[in-house]
Amino acid sequence: MDVKRELDRGLDLFGDVVRLVGPDQWDAATPCAAWNARQLTGHVVDVMHMAVDVLRGGQLNPPSEATESADPLSAWEDAASGVRGALEGADLDAVRETPLGAQPVSFSLTFPAVDLYVHAWDLGRAIGRSVHLPDDAVSWIDGFLRRIPPDRLRGPRTFGPERPAPADADPTTALMAFLGRAV
Repeated sequence: MDVKRELDRGLDLFGDVVRLVGPDQWDAATPCAAWNARQLTGHVVDVMHMAVDVLRGGQLNPPSEATESADPLSAWEDAASGVRGALEGADLDAVRETPLGAQPVSFSLTFPAVDLYVHAWDLGRAIGRSVHLPDDAVSWIDGFLRRIPPDRLRGPRTFGPERPAPADADPTTALMAFLGRAV
C-alpha cells in the first residue's frame, strides 16, 4: 500500500469526522478510556506533528501525552496542512532511526496513517456517528498490525486485548474488535 496515499486518505477521513464534532461534544468519552474527544483529537494532532518531524529528517518519537487545545478543530486543520505540505517532495525512501531500528520514512509514516483511520472511528463513536473505513485500508491496517508481536501491539499506550466481533461483522467492525474496541 502507498503510505502517502493512505496518509492523504486518512487526513481526509479524520478531518471529515473532526468537523462534525459539535461545540458541546469535545468532552464526550471515546473508546480510548483515557481520552475524551478533545484529548483524542489532541493526540492525533501530536502524532501529525511527529509525522512532520519525520518528514523533515527527525526521528520517530511518539508523543507521551495528548495535548489539549482550546480550539481542537483549528489545531487539527493546522496539523493536517503541515503534513500535506511536508509530504510534497519528501523522500519516503530515506532511512531514519526508529525504535525498531533503521527504517525508511515510509515505514515510520505507517503508524500516523493507521492512527488517522482508527481514531476517526473512535471520534465518530464518541459523537454518535458511524464511521466505516475503506475496505482496502482495513485490509492494509490489519495486515500491518498483525505482523507486530502481540507484546508490542497491546499495552497501555497502544491497543487493548482483542474483543469479540459479531460473526457477520463488516471489515471495519472486525478490525476495531481486534484492536480492543467494544463493538
